[in-house]
Amino acid sequence: MDNEKQKAAILEYLECSYSGAKMMDDIELQTRIGRAIEAFKADVHEDIFREGFIESQIEKEMQDRLEDL
Repeated sequence: MDNEKQKAAILEYLECSYSGAKMMDDIELQTRIGRAIEAFKADVHEDIFREGFIESQIEKEMQDRLEDL
C-alpha cells in the first residue's frame, strides 16, 4: 500500500471515529479526535502544539466553506 492510500485510510478511520463520538454525544472524545484530525492534516513543519493551532485550523476551514458558497 502506498503512502497516500495509507494516509487516506487513517484519515477515514479518524473521521469515522469522530462521527461515532458525535453520535454518542461524547464532547471530550470529539475534541480529542478533532485535534488528531487537524494534526494529521497539518503541514509537517507546522508547530501543532502552539497556542491557538486548533482555532486557526477551524477558522481556515470555515473560510474555505464560505468561499465555496
